[in-house]
Amino acid sequence: MKTLLTLTLVTLLQLISNLAWAQSPTVTISGQTLNKEDKQAAGFATVALSSLSGQNLTSTFSDEQGKFILAAPLAPGSYLVSVTAFTFELWADTLHLAAGTTTVELPVISLTKAAFALKEAVVEGAKPLIEQQIDKLVFNVAQSPVAANGNLVEVLQRAPGVQVDNSDKITLKGKPVTVTIDGKQTHLSGEQLANYLKSLQGATVEKVEIMSNPSAKYDAQGAGGMLNIVTKRDKKLGFSGVLTQGVGYGQHGKANTGFTFNYKSKKLGIFGNTGYSYDKSSNESTITRNFNSAESGRSNFTQEGTGLTRAQGGNARIAVDYYLNPTSTLGIMASGNLNKNSSEDKSITRIQTQEVLTDQLRQLNESDSKWQRTTFNINYKKRFATPGQELTVDGDLSRYAADGGIQYTTRFAETGQLNEQLARNLTETDIHIKSFKLDYAHPLSEKTMLETGAKVSVVTTNNDMQFDSLRQQVWRPESLRSNSFDYQEQINAAYVNMSSQLSAKLGVQLGLRGEQTISEGYSPTLKAEPVKRDYFQLFPSAFLSYQASEKHQYGLSYSRRIGRPSYKDLNPFVYYIDRYTTDQGNPYIRPSLTNSFEFNYMFAQQYSFSIGYQEADDNFEKVILQDEQTREVRQVYQNFDNARGYTFSASVPVSFGKYVSVYNNLGVYYIDQKLGNVVSEGFAVMANSAAYFKILQKYSAEVSGTYNYNGAYGVYQVKPNVYFNLGVSREFNDKRSSLRLSVNDIFNTNQSDLTARYGNVDLNSRYRWEGRKVKLSFSYRLGNQNVKAANRKSTSSSEEQSRIKE
Repeated sequence: MKTLLTLTLVTLLQLISNLAWAQSPTVTISGQTLNKEDKQAAGFATVALSSLSGQNLTSTFSDEQGKFILAAPLAPGSYLVSVTAFTFELWADTLHLAAGTTTVELPVISLTKAAFALKEAVVEGAKPLIEQQIDKLVFNVAQSPVAANGNLVEVLQRAPGVQVDNSDKITLKGKPVTVTIDGKQTHLSGEQLANYLKSLQGATVEKVEIMSNPSAKYDAQGAGGMLNIVTKRDKKLGFSGVLTQGVGYGQHGKANTGFTFNYKSKKLGIFGNTGYSYDKSSNESTITRNFNSAESGRSNFTQEGTGLTRAQGGNARIAVDYYLNPTSTLGIMASGNLNKNSSEDKSITRIQTQEVLTDQLRQLNESDSKWQRTTFNINYKKRFATPGQELTVDGDLSRYAADGGIQYTTRFAETGQLNEQLARNLTETDIHIKSFKLDYAHPLSEKTMLETGAKVSVVTTNNDMQFDSLRQQVWRPESLRSNSFDYQEQINAAYVNMSSQLSAKLGVQLGLRGEQTISEGYSPTLKAEPVKRDYFQLFPSAFLSYQASEKHQYGLSYSRRIGRPSYKDLNPFVYYIDRYTTDQGNPYIRPSLTNSFEFNYMFAQQYSFSIGYQEADDNFEKVILQDEQTREVRQVYQNFDNARGYTFSASVPVSFGKYVSVYNNLGVYYIDQKLGNVVSEGFAVMANSAAYFKILQKYSAEVSGTYNYNGAYGVYQVKPNVYFNLGVSREFNDKRSSLRLSVNDIFNTNQSDLTARYGNVDLNSRYRWEGRKVKLSFSYRLGNQNVKAANRKSTSSSEEQSRIKE
């Protein structure tokens, strides 16, 4: 009873005090918060007004320009104004109000950076070219002279540990990598991704975040890591854009165009891009296959082929952010891609048995295909009063649809008779992805951050393939070569991640992610039992950073990742490349689990070195199987027993004054994996060196060389390959436009030579694509070049879309 009475009395006194305070005249207090170091706005800082005894009267947040307004009924007297912001020190001062005062404009409030910054390196003055943060390596593109004239593909070629080969395949330390822009998935892969990145200019990029061991916050899919391209985010309002046009010629013509724009107002942010590319290219190939059979003896297959491909595609994306208030943002995004390909592949195959020619066939494969991909995303972000505390919600709907057909015309002479066969292969693929993701961050103290979240994704795929042959001028279905396949998958995931700056030199981050996968694959044509899986896996991650001195920094990281096969690779369709060669999916492929360890060292915030070790269970690669009766060779994915890998990478940029910069990247990898009695082991080396020359004031030139060798690529071995590129750029007087002329593969030496020894098959293959190419590109920057990009976030279906293969 006494406690209740005391509580009631305190409440009444508080109400009386509030009532007396409310009868005072309303006073409006305005001001602006800035970063003391660079004089830029310190947005979303918490500004509070309290009594000298510590009672909070009112509070608000500064907007993106650092401006704020406090409004409250205040009596004459003294008050305390305080400002808190994540990564900044507390600011406080006394405000004296005279009688009759209704408006107060405070002097500019300059905030000082805190002595520590979670997940970020505190750098005095200009940023270094490379920064080692606790869970990522940061390549500050804005500090690179290449950024002014190069596109994003050329920028990535300079990033530590990143390789871009002449076919524009992007890898990180020898493994395929996921590429995002401002944390948002591009929804493209392969050649489409390369063409899109070429349409974006390096001058719009602030940095590239390189994550060879992503933390538990990210999807566990993929052992190759992630690359996040962060665009520049200046604070000025208005419109800006970059228009690019390009033409090229190798053996055939090529063209591309792209437009990227940003619009920023106080309540609205819009980002968009669109692009189109056309590429007509040719290729040549030679394949020799020796097959040792106990029944028929030794057979030899020699195939020589040429191909001509016409590829054209367009992409568009628009993202809109609406700032509901200084703490809440609602965003929507829509993107789409449409591609059409047509090709003509001609080949002649000679088959010898016991050195006697038994079969000779000429084949013409004519194909037409198209695919489209659409994604819709809605997201919401809420910042709370505590600096660093925020909630992010994402929802995705995506669809991938493809259809196409190949007609095979085969003329062959077997046992002295001339025959001709016509067949065709019609395919349709439909993939639907739905996902929902929630992330929450909460600082436990000034030096400790807790992150947690959950995600649910549902994938449904439908595949149909109809194989027909022309008999008596009528297309008749081949039931044994036709098939349909349905696949459903649901992944439920949750994670927790904690980081802390234990001291001025030592930082640590620990994370744990759990993922439950439920899947079912079924082929109505084969009428086999559905392949069902239901498994739960834990994926821990750990990072340790140690700043020994100003010039010496060390890091240690570990993560466990999963490799799920693409939806196409799970499809048991038999895809006929020619009469004797097929490609087939495998619904029984088990996902691989990889444990990765890495130690890195950075010297003088410029030179980066790392060594790593990976151990994978059930790693899957393509193998070659040959039927002794039909002599058909089938390429199919199978799980290896185990796989181990060792990595070393180094990035050593060198500058000679203001006019010459040389970027040197080296990666050395050793792979050892087994499948039964088959052992695949060997070294891989990837080296790139690019010299950038500043000529006078408006001209620049670049010479680069690349060396690739892979001694253990599944059951294959890839021979060494070297090629060189040359480029010259000119910037015009308007400072907005530039022209670039480049020659790729100057000496026309870029080709793929590989061998395979598997079971009773010996294979040698040489593939040469259109090597030497001359390209001319023009770019023009429109509007205000200091516009901040719209606040783009990662969609929730990034991992699922990365498993789609065109």
